[in-house]
Amino acid sequence: MTKPFIQFLAFLAFLTAAVYGGQPLAIPQYRIDQKHQELGRWLAIGPFEAAKGEQAIEIDFLARIGNGKILAVEGNPAPGESNQSARSLEALANEINKSTRSGDASAEIVSFQDFVDFNQVYGINYSHGVSQVAVYALCEIISDQARNAWLAHTSDDGSVVWLNGEQCYIWPGRSSVERALDAIPLKLRAGKNLLMVKVANFDGGWALKERLEPDLDSAAEGALSIEKSVLKHTVIPEGAALELTGSALPEKVRVEAVVEDFHGVVIRKLSLARGEATSLVGMPRGLYRLKFPLLGTAQSGVLFAIGDVAWFHRTLKERCDGVPMDDRGAINTQAYLRRLDILSRPFQSNPTDDSWAHFSFMVRNEEKAVYAATRLTDILDRMAAHEEPFRQRPGLHLRGFRSKIDDQVMHYRLYIPQNFRPDGPPLPLVISMQTVFKAERPYLESSFVAAHGKAENWGRIAERLGVAVLWPGYRVCPYGNPADIAHFDEVLATVKQDYRIDESRVYLHGECSAGMTTAMELARHPSHYAAAAFINPVLHRLKNRFDDGGEYASQPAYRRWLAETDPVECMAAIKDLPVWIIHDSADPDHGPLSHSVDYFEMARALGNHPRLDIGHPPGPPRMQLIEKQLAWLVQHKRSVVKENAPEDDTKEHDGPLSRAFAERIVLVTGTGGSQAEKEAAQSWSAAFRAAWKKTNYVDCRAIEDVELAETEEAQSNLVLIGNETCNTIWKKLAGERSIVVAPGEVSVGGRKWTGGNLAVQAWERHPKHPERRIVLIGAADLEKSGVGTMELALDGWFDFAVWKKEGGRAVLVYTGRYEK
Repeated sequence: MTKPFIQFLAFLAFLTAAVYGGQPLAIPQYRIDQKHQELGRWLAIGPFEAAKGEQAIEIDFLARIGNGKILAVEGNPAPGESNQSARSLEALANEINKSTRSGDASAEIVSFQDFVDFNQVYGINYSHGVSQVAVYALCEIISDQARNAWLAHTSDDGSVVWLNGEQCYIWPGRSSVERALDAIPLKLRAGKNLLMVKVANFDGGWALKERLEPDLDSAAEGALSIEKSVLKHTVIPEGAALELTGSALPEKVRVEAVVEDFHGVVIRKLSLARGEATSLVGMPRGLYRLKFPLLGTAQSGVLFAIGDVAWFHRTLKERCDGVPMDDRGAINTQAYLRRLDILSRPFQSNPTDDSWAHFSFMVRNEEKAVYAATRLTDILDRMAAHEEPFRQRPGLHLRGFRSKIDDQVMHYRLYIPQNFRPDGPPLPLVISMQTVFKAERPYLESSFVAAHGKAENWGRIAERLGVAVLWPGYRVCPYGNPADIAHFDEVLATVKQDYRIDESRVYLHGECSAGMTTAMELARHPSHYAAAAFINPVLHRLKNRFDDGGEYASQPAYRRWLAETDPVECMAAIKDLPVWIIHDSADPDHGPLSHSVDYFEMARALGNHPRLDIGHPPGPPRMQLIEKQLAWLVQHKRSVVKENAPEDDTKEHDGPLSRAFAERIVLVTGTGGSQAEKEAAQSWSAAFRAAWKKTNYVDCRAIEDVELAETEEAQSNLVLIGNETCNTIWKKLAGERSIVVAPGEVSVGGRKWTGGNLAVQAWERHPKHPERRIVLIGAADLEKSGVGTMELALDGWFDFAVWKKEGGRAVLVYTGRYEK
């Protein structure tokens, strides 16, 4: 043992007696006597901040303490200094003891379940614009005899590990605790063994995760059972080799395995070692499962495929085409075929992708493809056996339904725990509301569905808690607009048709921008939910949608509508609703802290008692926070008796115009008038259809005026394009409406606007079918007039709008709301 390290041990002995006013501060100890032992309790010394441009992982911070006099503690004497010139241990300990949280080092015991979150320990957010920092974490391993052991280690970001003063590991770059663990061999001596880990943070999360294994078998068992990916590739070309990976698996250890086909028949026995290629020659293309006898019979095994994603897509499509199925079957099988099609496309690397990021992306994409192929194969097998393929099935699912709004297919994701039984107790349900987004693409192509690993993590939590999880997906970008709410209602109704849901144990969870739609749903149906939880939520309705640039801010009707739809006051007034908000207060990319404080103070003033936790900096164990919140949610239960529940606001108010697009609609284009008028009407109609496709990601139902049947008119909201001259339906209903579009004027609700090039967007009740709405979009002169937006499912916050075309663009003249 080096002399500097002996000095460091003396320093630690003094530190345990001196820090915190003389109270003993014992280094946490672990006995090497159990498998898969999580090391969550440590003596932490830090934080230490590197100077700008320095690499924290390279600096011996403990050696720097104290006016330039150096104590070498990382195994190497300091350059230019003798060890005897080190500052006295007593002075060094006293300096640490007197330090504050302003950036100087301190020493304390930290305790976590598994992930050690140093951002949370130090109450400082090191994620945004600060220099690199580091911390030292220490514990002792007690062994009755000299022996070998293994440490399954990972960190966020870089790390160095010493055992009894000898460096045994270094990871100098960026990392994440979501990364596969590394297996570090430990040569333990009899008695106490000091384990010291230095963790450096470059940005974002700052954490440590360690698991102690007493022997090779337990290290292998832990790696195979806990690692997310134990195969280098899960989609293996025909004739290629299988390779075991996962750096938590010790090198040179061999594990026995068996390969089963998709139906559980053992095909081959294998002996595998990490990094060793094992031939699969002779095995045909298809789905397989790799199992390890070491893990026992309860294991589910690792799914993999021989072939390529395009082959699976083509083969399963042919099989789907050969199976008679109803609309429901076609919708749900096509969801997985669509995912396989997307995943069969070549991966496009970014210039900044490092090899680990590239490998991680490819492995995850392969796992997603195997998941989709497995689910679809199971569905087709059940259809062939005349079994129910969808309802009451446990597992992680992508599901679809045909929306009543436009007859188009919408999708959502659902997790059902494995212990669910159709004849058992009904399921509690946690609904994870959808955040807003910028990318304009349907749900199956979204980053939310691509985040398959996150859904699996939620599924593991749900499995432990015995609860179902629903991700509703979206029809339009979620911001609490009527079409968004209608989609949510359709999804929830579909799930309740397929599974027995415990109506007394339904919960809402909203993170970031999903907080606002969560709050709006609570305000809309306060008696439907037993509890709600939020992380960094947006709560106030400050604008119409995510990309609203403020162009409507000067409109009084707009400000009035925003105030009416802001959910905070309504949610604060809900009696006996358990609410828990966690707000880390440090991340500018999420909901403002003021929103959470506004709600909390308003609710308390009204006699309610929500929980608000503020000031936890963001760290990598986000799933830990989510698990804590879900475990808290499922403790609550409400009475199923809905006494004095407020009416659904869709029954209270007719408007705004966007509400028409939350019900069944059909676009009706005029075909009359001159050729120029016909072409202009077709142009307006094309603009509406393009806007619908942009905002709803599907085509709208569209017909010409001469095709409208009476049954369609009775069951659908009509979107009429044109004017009385070119649209026969517009003309037929003109005498029974209060909206008039004539040359040189527009009249709505008793108000009149005069001038040329005027256009209108407005809604009113159908005179013959008052439960239905009519939306009028047109002008007396369609060629010379225009409107500023056709994205009315999102922009239709008004009841009516009058536009005037000036200088080639449509200018908003007036927006209004009908008086109730």
